[in-house]
Amino acid sequence: MPISSRDQKVIWWGVALFVFVVLMVVTPKIPQDQSYHNFADRRNFFGIPNTLNVVSNFPFLIIGVIGLVFTLHDNTFGLSLKGELWGWTAFFFGVAATAFGSAYYHLKPNDNRLVWDRLPMTIAFTSVMAVFIIERIDELTGRASIAPLLGAGVVSVAYWWFANDLRLYALVQFVPCVAIPAMTIALPPRYSHSSYWLWAAGFYLLAKIFEANDMKFYRWTQFLASGHTLKHLSAALVPVFIIIMLYKRNMRNERQSMLDRWKGQWRGTNGVREDRETPASKWRYYWSGSHEQAQSLVSDT
Repeated sequence: MPISSRDQKVIWWGVALFVFVVLMVVTPKIPQDQSYHNFADRRNFFGIPNTLNVVSNFPFLIIGVIGLVFTLHDNTFGLSLKGELWGWTAFFFGVAATAFGSAYYHLKPNDNRLVWDRLPMTIAFTSVMAVFIIERIDELTGRASIAPLLGAGVVSVAYWWFANDLRLYALVQFVPCVAIPAMTIALPPRYSHSSYWLWAAGFYLLAKIFEANDMKFYRWTQFLASGHTLKHLSAALVPVFIIIMLYKRNMRNERQSMLDRWKGQWRGTNGVREDRETPASKWRYYWSGSHEQAQSLVSDT
């Protein structure tokens, strides 16, 4: 008996939940390292403690407000799906709120204030994952995932605060960082200008490198800016590339993944699809919502 597309998705979500539970059981607890609060640049200018780590959050406010205006006013981005409107509104709200939460934390770094730094960031992480599901899988699945993903982000911060365990929070950060670039390359897009997703992911990776080498970059810049300050500036470029992508993109008449296009260019076929269907291509058709190919995949398996 063939398995319906809906049942297959339920199975995949069940497998993901099972893997998550196994990881929580077999991995050790990750407590918050108190040395995290000891940033390299502690200079005070104009009476503002840790000045550069505080004011470098200002771009998040500007970019988040611009994104909210473009999302909600006159439909500048041309969003046609309700799930996209909800998801991008939550994302740009999270970006703007990060400016306040992170600045508040850096005025006096400690665990109590770190909660308000991490909470808006999880809103941004989880909402962008939901809109990416809408774009690469289907609108119904993505829209239904917005509330659960946002809830998972809030729970991850709360779990860290009450249990002093960063595993959930690390997962909320790690999964979008891996899933979005991988899905950008492997799954056919609904819209054009998909390469901006990779630019955004690249600048987020650069931000994490800056963060992990706070003192080194402080010394390399001759004590002009620390790695953490540069992290804020690099991370602020992530929503900049997303705004550019949303403004420039349009619907794709022929949906083809980057991977397939690269394969076609490599073979000198200019991306022309081969007549023979492979199991890998059928899986991509399934996730992109092509039920006919999905049914052939079920019959093959």
